Amino acid sequence: MDHSILIIGLGNIGAEYENTRHNVGFQLLDQIAKIQMVNFQKKQELKGMIARFQYAGKTVTLLKPITYMNLSGEAVRKTIDFFKISPPNILVLFDDVDVALGQFKLKSSGSSGGHNGLKSIETHLGSKDYYRIKIGVGKNSQITLSDYVLGKFEPEEKKTLEQVFKQVEPLVMAFIEKGYHGALDSLSLLRSQNANKNST
Repeated sequence: MDHSILIIGLGNIGAEYENTRHNVGFQLLDQIAKIQMVNFQKKQELKGMIARFQYAGKTVTLLKPITYMNLSGEAVRKTIDFFKISPPNILVLFDDVDVALGQFKLKSSGSSGGHNGLKSIETHLGSKDYYRIKIGVGKNSQITLSDYVLGKFEPEEKKTLEQVFKQVEPLVMAFIEKGYHGALDSLSLLRSQNANKNST
């Protein structure tokens, strides 16, 4: 059994990109690292910021590429090769403008949907078949897509995002422990709990 797991959060490195919509993958990884009490270290040879911990008998590597979004696949490929992680044990966390803020989607494969980080990962993996969680940031037809995703969250939007992270974080941990189907089970349980809340 393969005990090495890689969780990738997509974003752009640098203070000017902090708290932007395009960086929700980084933000979620930061939260997981804080919960697990580990710190990120810059690994230039892997083109990424790396944090590692043990969970449920697995060695977990968190990766934040430092290549900028459109070259994220370079860091993913180098990290996979260095730690000898197999593709079924990879989960990518990223922003999606086609999913409303406050929503998220767990997927086993699919197209990049125009997301430059995913395009790069597909190129370097040679496949569209990898696990992912889309974190909705919504869209605004009044401004260009690039300005929107590189814009910062408003205070109310940040509160909504924090609630999403509270729901997604257990899915990530379920993926680490039991793989994609474990994450699916966790998602089903979450939806059932939410349905019960809404009916009371």
